[in-house]
Amino acid sequence: MYSRLTTATMYKGLMNSLQQSQRNIQDLQNQIASGNKYTKLSDNPAAISKSLNVQSALTANNKYQSNTENAVTMLRHADSALNNVLDAAQTIKNLIIEAGDAALNSSQLKDITAQIEANKKIMLDNLNTKIAGKYIFGGTDTSTPPFAVQPDGSIVYQGNDERMKYAVSESVLGDISFAGSDIIPEDQDSYFICSHYVSNDWKWTGREEKVQITVGNRTLSVFIPEDWSDNDVNKTNADGTVNFSDHNHFRDPNELSGISLEDLASIVNRSLEEQGADMLVKAYIEYDNENSRKKLIMKSTTGEKIGITGWPDTDYMPTPARAVSRDLSSAECSGWNEDNAKLTIYNTEGSIVKTTIEIQDTDTPATLAEKINAIEGVYARQSADGNGLIIMAERIGEQPSDVLNIDEAQEALHYPSITIQAEGGALKMFDELYDENKNLTGESFTKEHGNRILDQSHIDIFDYLGMETALKSREFDPSEEMTVEEGTQLHWRVVSGGKTVDIKLNSGTYTIDDLAERLKNAGAGWLEVTVEPGGHDVTDPENNNLSKDREEETKRLVIRGHNGEQVIFLDMNEYNYADKAGLSTALRTDSYNENHTLINGTTDVYYGKGMKCVNFPSAPCVDDNIGVPMRVQMNCGMYYDVNIKRADVVDPETGFV
Repeated sequence: MYSRLTTATMYKGLMNSLQQSQRNIQDLQNQIASGNKYTKLSDNPAAISKSLNVQSALTANNKYQSNTENAVTMLRHADSALNNVLDAAQTIKNLIIEAGDAALNSSQLKDITAQIEANKKIMLDNLNTKIAGKYIFGGTDTSTPPFAVQPDGSIVYQGNDERMKYAVSESVLGDISFAGSDIIPEDQDSYFICSHYVSNDWKWTGREEKVQITVGNRTLSVFIPEDWSDNDVNKTNADGTVNFSDHNHFRDPNELSGISLEDLASIVNRSLEEQGADMLVKAYIEYDNENSRKKLIMKSTTGEKIGITGWPDTDYMPTPARAVSRDLSSAECSGWNEDNAKLTIYNTEGSIVKTTIEIQDTDTPATLAEKINAIEGVYARQSADGNGLIIMAERIGEQPSDVLNIDEAQEALHYPSITIQAEGGALKMFDELYDENKNLTGESFTKEHGNRILDQSHIDIFDYLGMETALKSREFDPSEEMTVEEGTQLHWRVVSGGKTVDIKLNSGTYTIDDLAERLKNAGAGWLEVTVEPGGHDVTDPENNNLSKDREEETKRLVIRGHNGEQVIFLDMNEYNYADKAGLSTALRTDSYNENHTLINGTTDVYYGKGMKCVNFPSAPCVDDNIGVPMRVQMNCGMYYDVNIKRADVVDPETGFV
């Protein structure tokens, strides 16, 4: 079946097409005119919604970028300001140290005062830094200067403890400022250790040691050297005789220079700086020029406690290579200067040119030493008893510019070997040419450089100064035992870092290692207990017994609290075994017995071990709560006034302290 399109239908379709085209043209013209594809939400709801989300994200990102740029700008300004504050503070510290110089006159001191005030103003100006009219160190209070100077000269913080925050991404807020309380905390604990006062001309002439310094959970090592050269500048005495203080392995008076308290502070600070720890601990000197004395102070800059423990050094400095003869007056050496006796001396390093010395039958150890001393790079002398000969290779190269900062390994390179070749009767001179059965085995031998004699009974420099925090016992003979007598009991109480433990041992004998094990187990986790060993041969085989280390080997207990905590060690009964071990940290009176001297007929006053006497008011009209005032003086000059009442210290059953 066919359908027919009428003229009217064709006309209607054509008109609809024209109208749609016109509308399309109109829409395109509107888009061109407005620059927008859609002019109202109904044009394309889905597309317009997506477009709006993208536009919102772009706006937010622009804001985040702006916030980040502003934050970086503020933090850069804060970093610069704080660096200026630190520089000024360091300058003030240096000026204070400089002001301690007794040689400065009043004009120079006034100049230092003016410099301190100028740097103080620099600190204040930087702490009150503003950006775009807003203070950056006042917390969220940006309109008030955060720091102000009080009439007494102190600087106080006036801001709040909150920080300004910026949104740097969706749901992330970043701090962009500091509160002044972060920079200068008002309630931060400050820990320091100070020494006894020593005279201004004080010098330390003890042995070298290694010191452990703990700050919180960090342990640092400082080497304290010994300023000693085993070579007296006077090789002969006034009467022309040989000075036996040269190269004898003993510290003779003219050979010890010692280190000053300023040297010690410099050594500590330099060592800490090399370990990147100079911002944790500072050592400095405080002067009392009126009384010509001074003291060393070590201060923690982190608010953490400091611990100091000294140990004998085990990496001893080198000493010259040396050959020591037999006792040339003995029967086995008879004829040592006969039978065309000769000595040839040289070394492989080239510092001693190969030289042969002909020995005459009239030669003595002293005259032979004079001949050998003519060889460059060699020093010789007779032994102290006059019967032996000591020959040494001299140190090569320049002396170190800083004797308090020497590397042992590098210094050893300056000490060459020495080779000695013997002929004729001279073959009898040295043990090195013979075996254990005294059979001649060769004609020459070589000696390498040695090391300083071991330190058996060590005195710690910081212990001497009253600064060591480790608790150390007296020195025990390695075989010595502590005897707890029959009918008595050892009762110790150890306190450290808020923890307490009691050690009780019944009658018996205990070695120092036994005591260490008991303490270690009882204080596991908060006490570090070590036995500082001896165990060295007291003779120096290098000297062939012509010189000896007369110090006997010893042991001692070393007890340390965790993270620098103080250790308190007490006897809890009258048997005083902590005192006997050198561990008691308390002064205590003796318990009462018939031998005590009574004063004024009273029974609660007596002479004790640690406190001379305690005399409590006893009149009927006097209140027992009045007590006895007492001042406790500390080593570093601080003191505390306390009031001791009868009820606090007197046993109510016996009436005695």
